Amino acid sequence: MSLATTEQQTGRRTAPVRSPLAGDLAAFGLVAVPVGAMLWLATHGGGYTIDEWGGSGILVCLALAAALIAIDRPAPGPLQLAVPVCLFGLGALSLLSLAWADWPENTLVEVARYLFYGFIVLLTLLALPRPGVRRAAVAMTAGASGLLALAIAYGLWRNSAGADAFIQGRLMGSIGYGGGMAAVMAIAVWPLVGFASDRLTALWLRAASAAGAGAALALVIPTGARAALIALVVSGLAYVALSPTPLRCAAITLPIIATVGLRWNDLNAVFAGGVGGGQVHAAGRAAVLVAVVGGAAGLAQGLLDTRVTLRGRAREWATRAGAVAAVIAAGAVLGVGLHATGGNPASWISGRWHHFQQSGNPYRGDVDTRFSSLGGGRYDLWRVAALEFRRHPLNGLGAGNFARGYFQEGRSPSQPQQAHSEPLEVAATLGLPGLLMYMAVVILPVGFAVRSRLRARLPSDRLLAAGIAAALIEFMVHSWVDWTWHIAADAIPAMVLAGAALATASPSPGRAAAAGRRRLVVSAAASLAVVLVAVLLILPAWLAQRALVSSYGATSGDALAAADDAARYDRLSSRPQLAVARAQLRSGDARDALTAARRATADEPNFWIGWQLRFLAARRLGLGQEANAALDEVARLNPSLPLELRFRVPPTRYDHY
Repeated sequence: MSLATTEQQTGRRTAPVRSPLAGDLAAFGLVAVPVGAMLWLATHGGGYTIDEWGGSGILVCLALAAALIAIDRPAPGPLQLAVPVCLFGLGALSLLSLAWADWPENTLVEVARYLFYGFIVLLTLLALPRPGVRRAAVAMTAGASGLLALAIAYGLWRNSAGADAFIQGRLMGSIGYGGGMAAVMAIAVWPLVGFASDRLTALWLRAASAAGAGAALALVIPTGARAALIALVVSGLAYVALSPTPLRCAAITLPIIATVGLRWNDLNAVFAGGVGGGQVHAAGRAAVLVAVVGGAAGLAQGLLDTRVTLRGRAREWATRAGAVAAVIAAGAVLGVGLHATGGNPASWISGRWHHFQQSGNPYRGDVDTRFSSLGGGRYDLWRVAALEFRRHPLNGLGAGNFARGYFQEGRSPSQPQQAHSEPLEVAATLGLPGLLMYMAVVILPVGFAVRSRLRARLPSDRLLAAGIAAALIEFMVHSWVDWTWHIAADAIPAMVLAGAALATASPSPGRAAAAGRRRLVVSAAASLAVVLVAVLLILPAWLAQRALVSSYGATSGDALAAADDAARYDRLSSRPQLAVARAQLRSGDARDALTAARRATADEPNFWIGWQLRFLAARRLGLGQEANAALDEVARLNPSLPLELRFRVPPTRYDHY
């Protein structure tokens, strides 16, 4: 029957049939936007400040706007939408905190960050309802991190990366922070192990996945990221508990872990012995070896699967052998733990706790490995965050304003900007309402992944769900003891996987896709709202920060022009005036520098940088009374600032949003 005949009989116009393949390719391509942004950021600074990740945020907004119009599917259920809604709620609460935050532009940037992450989750939730596309998107996300790990390992081995990739003995790479470098790779380990052990994965991809998992796990060691190692252990235990085929996964994982243990000294060589070409080469060679062992394990299992299928009693005996091996491995771990603690775990824990309370940083020269130390100053950061939460339980200091409290109460001269624990950061800056929304954001996707694992019929679907759950647990645990949430390259894959986890739930009965003109109107309105957010909230802060960064290294005239550009987009803070003051001090024009510094302290009276620049300019002009008053303000606003830093121009890193 022709389409025209059908229309004549029914009196209704039949909707054109869309190609499922075309829709799947479009959905996959849209998810590729944030994954590509992650790879770009991981190789171009990491995405700490909005000048680095703002462009990616705008691209994700455009991808979501396209998805809202192009993807025709039943509306997600309320619980599925709870995660992006809570992220948008955190953005709205942050926007509200402009009313009491001392540093409002910092707050506005956090608004943009929450919206950026919420858009990624919503994009993947809308794009990945079909299992095949979801599986491909998870493979792409984990594979991107695994590919990055393989490239880094090869670069270290061939000395193309060299000692420049290490700072104070730790592998920092292009991200510039060991914890951030570890996080962007560690999140992929368990999904890659799942793909490597899955019978339905192509043979070459099984080998590649296992190699990527090996490289990622191995490279956590030279980063010295203790939080990443802890998160991998916790998420690994969760993965073993959730995996439908733990023995098959162990056949991939155990050779990797054993090789890492055997090559530990090489992987840790740069930190233990100082940066040198030979040590960098040894670390790279060891990481490549672990990747080769992992790839060989994946290839061997794949080839064996094509010839052998265990059934009946053989399968039962294999299961028993695996259980015995697991008990032996657990006993070995317990024995190593007792030996490491001198046979007295209680005394060892007491000593570690005392060490943790110290504020020192265990860099090369103090210890042979960071993994044997708990120093690093986190206790002081967490103490201040808890103190601010007790002081402001309902509203906090304002989003992005943790450093405002730490400069007052902290004991460290290193002047950190984040609490190095996202729940404590949120509690200190957004109070209890923000903390509750944040906990929903990180816990609900794990719950959806676990539910999918329990309900899925096919082993491949159960493996995929277990890998997603373990990856999200790894990111959650890591971000609870580090500041990876604020590094876009680390957070983006977690948001993609969170959306994939939410998409595993079927739409609620009765939630059919809206039809015809009504759906088009709603989708167009939502798309317009997303684009407006990009234009009004992300774009101005991105341009302002880029202009500020440009001004810091420019000559006087160009620096002033860049500062004027920053002022055009940033009307909430003193940072453009600070850029002017810096430029004028560099050029020797103390009078104009003082004018700019006075404006800065009027615009943002509780930001100590303006007072310090005002002190320096006034002192050059011989205005002793004003200089002394400005110096007193510096001491009041930032009492933990070392004395030697109060008499010189502060580093520009304090001025970022």
